[in-house]
Amino acid sequence: MVLNDEVMVNQKSKHEEAYKEIKRSILNGSLKPNTLLVERRLSEALNISRTPIRQVLQQLATEGFVEYVANKGMFVTEFNLLDSIEIYTIREVLDPLMLEGCFVHNYQIVLEQLEQALEKQRESLHQDNVKEHIKNDLSFHNVIIYNSTYKRLESFMLSMGEQIKRCAYISEDRERAAISIEQHKKVFEAYKERDIIKAKELLAEHMRSIKQYYLTKIG
Repeated sequence: MVLNDEVMVNQKSKHEEAYKEIKRSILNGSLKPNTLLVERRLSEALNISRTPIRQVLQQLATEGFVEYVANKGMFVTEFNLLDSIEIYTIREVLDPLMLEGCFVHNYQIVLEQLEQALEKQRESLHQDNVKEHIKNDLSFHNVIIYNSTYKRLESFMLSMGEQIKRCAYISEDRERAAISIEQHKKVFEAYKERDIIKAKELLAEHMRSIKQYYLTKIG
């Protein structure tokens, strides 16, 4: 049987819709760690067939959001402070490298988009909307990732950012959010001055600062 274009587009749309909804529920804590994900229940809740649900769960498993337990099924993975520390240890090295890649071809585009993301961060925090701030904070870093010339790292970096969002949503720390804005501002100003060394050092310092924040929570 040959599927026409309309049917194929509709199937793709349902898959994307299910992916976004399940992932959003994991990130915001509606689907808590160790929750059993039953295909039938998800299918009924999202009003789509079980095939795209199964495909979505497989995709989320490759991204680390769910895992298969033999003879039991798919479960939402745990995410703890040690995971955050590991990720920020990696990002302390890789984020500055990604920023360096923005100086090569996309300097002006990145400058404008960083400024916009920074302004949105300020607005969301001023409105005491920490969840929106977290979203805008991630956008600031994603500007660098999307525009860097180091494309082989892009999907890896974006995946780490999504994992970090899980922990940030749990803590929702307004004080930490305000510190991040100030640190982002310093990175932006160094980038605007075309001081690549300073900008990279400030971004690495920002990552160390967040890692230290989670270390103190463990201690």
